[in-house]
Amino acid sequence: MKLTKKLEAEVKQAYEAFWKSLLNVDLKTFNSLLDDDFRQIGTTEAEVFFNKKAAAKSLKATEEQIKGNIELRNRIIKIEPLDNLILITEQCDAYVKIDELWTFYAKGRVSSLLQKKEYGWKFIQQHISFPDSKTQEGETIGLEKISKENLELRDAIKRRTVELENKNRELEIETALERVRGVAMGMSKPDDMLDVCHIISDQLKLLQIQDIRNVQTIIINESKFEYINYQYFTRYDKNSIEQIDYRLHPVELALAQKMLSSPDAVYSKIFKGKDLQVWRDHRRATHQLPDPLLDEVDAAYYHFYSIGSGGLGFTAYSLITDEQLSVFKRFRNVFELAYRRYRDIEQAIAQAKEARIELALERVRARAMAMQNSNELAELVTVVFKELTQLDFNITSSII
Repeated sequence: MKLTKKLEAEVKQAYEAFWKSLLNVDLKTFNSLLDDDFRQIGTTEAEVFFNKKAAAKSLKATEEQIKGNIELRNRIIKIEPLDNLILITEQCDAYVKIDELWTFYAKGRVSSLLQKKEYGWKFIQQHISFPDSKTQEGETIGLEKISKENLELRDAIKRRTVELENKNRELEIETALERVRGVAMGMSKPDDMLDVCHIISDQLKLLQIQDIRNVQTIIINESKFEYINYQYFTRYDKNSIEQIDYRLHPVELALAQKMLSSPDAVYSKIFKGKDLQVWRDHRRATHQLPDPLLDEVDAAYYHFYSIGSGGLGFTAYSLITDEQLSVFKRFRNVFELAYRRYRDIEQAIAQAKEARIELALERVRARAMAMQNSNELAELVTVVFKELTQLDFNITSSII
């Protein structure tokens, strides 16, 4: 096929009509210029078509993006025959409208194959591309930029991985705290404090805090210079409740004074060398729960957080990190709920006991007021004996 001026004008007219219909989304004209088996490789992943119908559908779907928003400038068009086909290649600058301003987008390259059909020139194949933005002058492949982007991607993946790990860790901690909260709410008697110590120990292990010796709570009675020590020993799966006169050892005295000094007080102590041996001897002398592992280690680590008139603590056979201590402090915040519950139960028990005493006194008083002669003292003393035994007095007789 020879490219005459007449032929060139016909082809160019069809070519310009194609672009005008595409950029203005004139589907009727656009369809009329495509062969039924039109093939196109476009600029995006979705712009791969193997028939006219698919190309028209895509144009319709992107109408709002294209219509009136794209211009081709500085166009260089070359037309040449290729057997019974016409090959048109074009290089141009693509501009897009952003906020009513035309902005350079990229250099475009288009190659189109047209064929003369019964009803005029039809596009049978087209390829549209933009230069690789990763390459620089003299490069075919932008290896340096790809390497940089891969490094940035790896850094982004690392950051995201850390973020996800932190979120998962936070979720694990919140779940553990909720379990402790549930046990605290279920307390019905003072000794249930042991269950709180046990569940905290279990949750610390689940959070990968190792070498836990025990979890304990102390409830201080300042007027008697003593505290009740509720303990769960992790390694032995044993509970212990001890009444401690905190004047008997300087560490116990310092602990009690620190806990009473402020609701936010923190007490930490590391036992090593001679101090550790003195502490072992003191525990044995005061008949505290045997701890064979304490006799084997070189150091023991004690940490307590105040709750005002008491404290929550845990001890370990190895060094505890700052991150682990910060986790345990969050358990202290939840433990306040258990402590309030403990105090409420104590108060309820005291009130119930006082009511029982008053009722017992009233029964004795009523019998005494009903006496008619001294012979009825035997009946009165029987009532006194009965009421005292019901108040948990361990007696064998009552005498007037």
